[in-house]
Amino acid sequence: LKNKVNEWKWHGTVEDILDYWFQTESRIDERMLKVIDDLRQKGIKCYVVTNQEKYRTEYFRKQMHFEEIFDRIFSSAYIGYRKPEKKFFEYVLGELKVRPEEILYWDDSEGYIESARKLGMKAYLYTNFENFQAQTVTLAEVSL
Repeated sequence: LKNKVNEWKWHGTVEDILDYWFQTESRIDERMLKVIDDLRQKGIKCYVVTNQEKYRTEYFRKQMHFEEIFDRIFSSAYIGYRKPEKKFFEYVLGELKVRPEEILYWDDSEGYIESARKLGMKAYLYTNFENFQAQTVTLAEVSL
């Protein structure tokens, strides 16, 4: 962040730049919220796993209402490991008390997907909403 502050020639406070950063990168796709709500209505738990620092994680949790939208947020800031580290995913599995093959996982990073697959998770590359929705509906129905 310090390098970006210098590059952008930012003259405001640290709080100002954090607010700017969080707000400009916090668009929520309403279609995604609908899919998540539908899954949760069917009894399927939905989680966020993210590589974020603690202030941005808390912004997601409180300002963007992720603590209400999702069943839980797993952030590298609090876990102590980052995706794609094996220990990150092992921590999540341990907290959820589930077998890896019970997890349906999407990410937009091939490396993260590969790491999750090595542990036995059903991991899929997120390319666009339409593919995600089609996969989610099909896989969720099979899982029920």
